[in-house]
Amino acid sequence: NFADYFGAAIVTDSAENRRALLEIMLPYLHAKLARQAILQAVTAQNGGDAALIETLLDKLGVAAFAPLSANGLTAVLTPTQPEPHTRINIACDQCTQAEWQGLIAVPQSGVYRFYAQFGKQGATVALRVGDLHRLSMTAAQDKNEQIGTMELTAGVWYPCTLTADNLQNGTFALLVKGETTAKSQFSQLSSLPQAAVNAAIQAYMRLSKAVQIFAIIGLKAREAGALTYVDWQQLPTSPTDDAEKRLDGIVQLLHYAALKRDIAGGGDELIALFERTATTPVKDLTTQLATLTRRDPLSLGAVATALQMTVPAHFADLKRIDRLWQALQIVERFGVQMA
Repeated sequence: NFADYFGAAIVTDSAENRRALLEIMLPYLHAKLARQAILQAVTAQNGGDAALIETLLDKLGVAAFAPLSANGLTAVLTPTQPEPHTRINIACDQCTQAEWQGLIAVPQSGVYRFYAQFGKQGATVALRVGDLHRLSMTAAQDKNEQIGTMELTAGVWYPCTLTADNLQNGTFALLVKGETTAKSQFSQLSSLPQAAVNAAIQAYMRLSKAVQIFAIIGLKAREAGALTYVDWQQLPTSPTDDAEKRLDGIVQLLHYAALKRDIAGGGDELIALFERTATTPVKDLTTQLATLTRRDPLSLGAVATALQMTVPAHFADLKRIDRLWQALQIVERFGVQMA
């Protein structure tokens, strides 16, 4: 019933209602399908647990991977670099130089003609597509058009570098025509700016490292979602001055994994205890932790009190839990009685 969406008092025809409804729904549907495509591709390439990878994708930000699966986007060339996630129109007015670097893909295989339109005599453009295709064109006079050709294959993302120089504050545009397509803006080709591609590659490297870390230390998707020791978006992908600082969170994960093994025998009970601290009072958490550590609740409660574990959040604090566990072992080993 369209009235449920648009209101009974609004009179519109069915076609307009369907169009308006699609405008609302399609962005959400597109985002959902894009997320599924990225998850499937990354899971297939990493060969890891799908639930873990999905959780880590959320931590890293799914949008960072979009350039690796994008198929066409929108913007205007600037004398420097267009915004990420854009389909590029190569055209500018009153510019002295224009540069663009990224990946392009053609809709169908065949010979493509590139038309460089210059406003000023002597202006130049160099276009490199892939390893084999290079064009260099120079304006013979004002308001001049030069043409170059390349044979390109559909389904291939070609590295592309464009540099236009000596534009003399004039105009510049690059048009393209396929064997069966009209001469039109460069935007008929799918394109990915290099900055967006680099960001996606960095995100993929971080994801791969994160999956390896979780596999090595034996942690699961549930822990990836609940534990916040690591800012995965800052995980180093190359040697840097602050790499050691960024790895502090990994050290905490290793510490958690050791406690999980010692306290919970490698099971999920420790992370379950951490999760319950949001809704469970201290007394109940003490009883649950006593069961988990196989200790008397009164004895454990006395140790927790001595360590000033007085609020539920303390029972999800890695350092406090570690001190508690060490104290319990001392009590057991030396028979110390806690008052």
